[in-house]
Amino acid sequence: MYQVKKIFILQNYYITLFSISLLFCNTLYSQKNKIVKIDELKSNSAYIWGEGEAEEKIVAQQIAENDLLSKIQVSINVATFSEQKERETQEGITFVDDFQKKHRSYTGLYLKGLERIAIEKKKIWYVFTYIHKDLLKESFDLRKEKIKSFALSGQISSEKGQIGEALRNYYWGYLLALSYPDTINLSPNITGLPSNPQVAITTSLNSLLEKIEINAGLCYKRGNLTIAPLNFKYQNELIKNLSFSYYSGVGTDYGIVENGYVEIPLYDKPTNRTRKLTLKIEYTYESEMSTDQELTDLYEIFNENKFNTLKSVDISFPWIQETASKKEINKQIEVSTEAIDVLRERNEINEFFDVLAQFKKLGVINFGRRNDFGNGKNCFVAVADDKQILEILYYNGNSFISLNSSENYMNLSERYRGKRQIWIKEVKY
Repeated sequence: MYQVKKIFILQNYYITLFSISLLFCNTLYSQKNKIVKIDELKSNSAYIWGEGEAEEKIVAQQIAENDLLSKIQVSINVATFSEQKERETQEGITFVDDFQKKHRSYTGLYLKGLERIAIEKKKIWYVFTYIHKDLLKESFDLRKEKIKSFALSGQISSEKGQIGEALRNYYWGYLLALSYPDTINLSPNITGLPSNPQVAITTSLNSLLEKIEINAGLCYKRGNLTIAPLNFKYQNELIKNLSFSYYSGVGTDYGIVENGYVEIPLYDKPTNRTRKLTLKIEYTYESEMSTDQELTDLYEIFNENKFNTLKSVDISFPWIQETASKKEINKQIEVSTEAIDVLRERNEINEFFDVLAQFKKLGVINFGRRNDFGNGKNCFVAVADDKQILEILYYNGNSFISLNSSENYMNLSERYRGKRQIWIKEVKY
């Protein structure tokens, strides 16, 4: 019985050893075949290829794709993401390339037929990625037609006064153009534009934004609300549709223009007869991208490439009389923002910062320390303690002008020594 058991154990041992040996041989054979195939692909002029090595497979794959796509010469992406970023370490601040974003911009190309071969050797992964030139051409031909379609749709929509749709189509075409490496002749559909599709669509989109006209009727009261009526035109014609966001007094709100008109609610209680209202025109239509994964991915990659879509309009509150001191202060201030008018009504520190954040989100202002804005000229500065805002002043480069009393101060150290200062700068548009 013991002998039989021993023979059984030996049989299992040899079977296991044979299986391991066979697996090892198969692995070697498979790797040898991969190496042979890689050599064949490298020598075949019908393919474009890239290679990369790293301890982690995913990193090796990224390096290989970057190598391949640099050979395709997608110069737009390289130029867009060649900046260096600061990163704080224990040793201090170092500069590093924004590698992940660069890689993501490449893989956002959606290259049809892109294939990979991966080999692990001595704890190092080697990845070889390749694509047939015919499939590469097909990928870019499809993108080219898609860009042309969006650009044409943008032009047609703008001619019909459907400005929201025009902006959306132009912007979506712009996203696709950011990862297209060649020129496109958009004529005869769009005439007089550069052959670089990114530049051409940018020109069209900016021109459309510049020609949007906004006029405000007199505000009126509806219960506890203030209602601001707004009229929208494009090339003297009523705008059929358009979306925008704005600060309503309690947060960011949204308005939808229909046939050139919209009434929007304001929850602030105005203290001045007039002030500016800043609108941020919608053009990305991010929520509608969900039906096209390619656009969604490209938007995630390139959403830092923003267009300036802020528009301001003067609104009036006829039931309020402007004080003489307000007029006097305005004569001494070179810039005046809607944000400052609203912030002057916020004394509690947390509420003040909530409003700051809302206006920064809209792109109306930036805020921080004085040295964030050079010498601070033409900035506003809010002075605060732990609980409330004590005063807001305007700095003209030489002195500080109080927005409450119009009194001038050469410096703030004597009056507000040890107090917190929040510097606020208007964003030009």
